[in-house]
Amino acid sequence: MREANLGVVRWVLLVVCAVFAKQSIGAVEVVAVTAGKLDYYHLEYSLTRNNFVSFAEMSEQDFLIEGGQFEFEISRATFPIAAPACSGNLLIRMPRGEVDSSIGRQNAGKKHQLYQALLAMYKGELTAASAVPVVLELNPYVERLSRGRYELTACNLFFRHLDGRYIPYTGRLR
Repeated sequence: MREANLGVVRWVLLVVCAVFAKQSIGAVEVVAVTAGKLDYYHLEYSLTRNNFVSFAEMSEQDFLIEGGQFEFEISRATFPIAAPACSGNLLIRMPRGEVDSSIGRQNAGKKHQLYQALLAMYKGELTAASAVPVVLELNPYVERLSRGRYELTACNLFFRHLDGRYIPYTGRLR
C-alpha cells in the first residue's frame, strides 16, 4: 500500500513539473522591449526537424526576387507558447526587404544563409540532434496574460526584423 502511494506521489510530481516547465518556457525566454508606447516581445527559439510541417524550397534567384522573404509551417504542439485561437499549424515568415542596394543584397544574403540552414534541417541533411536557433518577433499576434505568461492570438509569427534585415538577437537594438 505504501509503495502504491509513493508511486502516485511520484506521478503527481512528474505532472506538476511538466506543467511548470511548459509555463516557464515563455517566462524564461520571452524578452520584452519597450519602444515609445509599445512593448515588443522577442523569443529565442531552437528549430529542430521535429518542428517542421512544411517548407517551400526556392532557388537563390527566386529568393532575391522575393526580397529574401520565405515562410514555413511548424507544429503548434511543438511551440512553447499556447495559441488557442489557432486550429492548425503556425506559420513563421521572414519579411521581405529591398534588394536593389548593396546593403539590401547583403541583408538578403544573410537571410539566405539562415534559409539554407533551415532547409537543410527540414530535408534531414543535418543530424537529428541539430537545432537552428532563431529569434522570433511575437508582435502583433501576442497577448501578455500575466507576468511571464503569454498567448498567441493568431497562427502567424515573424522573424525579428528591421528595415529588411533579420535581427538574430533579443533585447534592445544595437
